[in-house]
Amino acid sequence: VTSTSTTTSTTTTTTTEAPTTTEPPTTTAASTTTEPPTTTTTTTTTTAPPTTTTTTEAPFNPLAQAYLGSNGEGPTAAVLPLGEPPTAASLPNYDTDLNDDPGRTIIRSNEIATEGNSPEAQVWALFFESPWHAVGTPRVEIWAAAADFADGSQSAFTVHLAKCDAPDSCDALGTRTTSFDQSDFGDDFGRMTVDLPPIDVVIDAGHWLAIGVTVPFSSDDDVWFAFDTASYPARGSLN
Repeated sequence: VTSTSTTTSTTTTTTTEAPTTTEPPTTTAASTTTEPPTTTTTTTTTTAPPTTTTTTEAPFNPLAQAYLGSNGEGPTAAVLPLGEPPTAASLPNYDTDLNDDPGRTIIRSNEIATEGNSPEAQVWALFFESPWHAVGTPRVEIWAAAADFADGSQSAFTVHLAKCDAPDSCDALGTRTTSFDQSDFGDDFGRMTVDLPPIDVVIDAGHWLAIGVTVPFSSDDDVWFAFDTASYPARGSLN
């Protein structure tokens, strides 16, 4: 006996659906506008402290105002003062006992100025109440002319500087002779600047500093000197 078995195969097809992808929700960012901070400018006014000016006092220098003075019109004086700037408008005759000429006439001689011989020398002196250490180059500015404004005269004079126990008792500190041609000045006085040798000396309290002028025999003529007026402000200085 033959038995026949028939097997029936059933094929099942399974379909798998692809998973559904859900898109994430769209996020809309809120637009926020931030205003810039308000800046407030504050102006502060600062008042500067007052400026302080420091004045340094110059060292004592008695020759800063050492103008060659006079006693005004009149007879000769062996010693005249050194002092304040002149204010006189016109030039007097400073030796009415000698002549009628303007200014001061110094005749030619070999006199030393500090001996105070009036016709042959003129001295100006400054008294010191306290000591003074004088260091520098003395200078004398004075106006000069040949007597009678003699045209073409080659004239000369000597300037003396001395320290003195008294106006007529002095030790010389220096001298210098200078010359001029009257033709350069015409009928007038000419300004002469004379630098003396440098000094380094102490003028003691109670003593004098003296400036003098004489006229050497080498001068063609006697010499007229003008000083102590606004037009002829003759003076001594220390530079």
